Amino acid sequence: LVLRDAVLFTVLLYEIIMIWGYLAYGERVEENLVEQISDSFPKSGTVPSLGLFMNVSITTPLFFYCLFSVLEATGSDACRTQGTPPNTVARLLLVLMVTLVGWALPELLAIIGVFGSVFCVCNNIWFPILFYHKLRRRAHRPVPPMGLALNASLAIAGVLVFIYGLRGSLVKLAKEMGPLGRCCQMP
Repeated sequence: LVLRDAVLFTVLLYEIIMIWGYLAYGERVEENLVEQISDSFPKSGTVPSLGLFMNVSITTPLFFYCLFSVLEATGSDACRTQGTPPNTVARLLLVLMVTLVGWALPELLAIIGVFGSVFCVCNNIWFPILFYHKLRRRAHRPVPPMGLALNASLAIAGVLVFIYGLRGSLVKLAKEMGPLGRCCQMP
């Protein structure tokens, strides 16, 4: 129940920002809608910026917690024992390294776009549908016809988002790579 409400709240927020973007900019919308809204609407435009800041403030520590947990589970020496000075130094160096890589790679956003277009569709559309059907089958509860139709249409929408999202991300990556990316450009 809580998960359903959280997902519905998130979808509602996304819809509000998408509608706001279309109403305000139409075809002239830029890649970073949050930045464009903040520039165009100084007072109310701070709301999406604050939301993005809160999202990054919450998700970055979670990401690093998972990463550190996996790395620390590979051994029991001082460097991989939580709370020891070598472990603290290793954590700081890893965060610094990830930050420097993010600053140093000029095509990082395009690379993230390629991975995002693949994994977002899988994680947000295809896997939930697959697991839903697997769980229904395991519980011996067949999926109603309307549920099948809804899942089929969502899966088809996922295919379209996957194809066009991946294509757009690859085109952008090839363009940002300059001469090196010409061999990979799509017609």
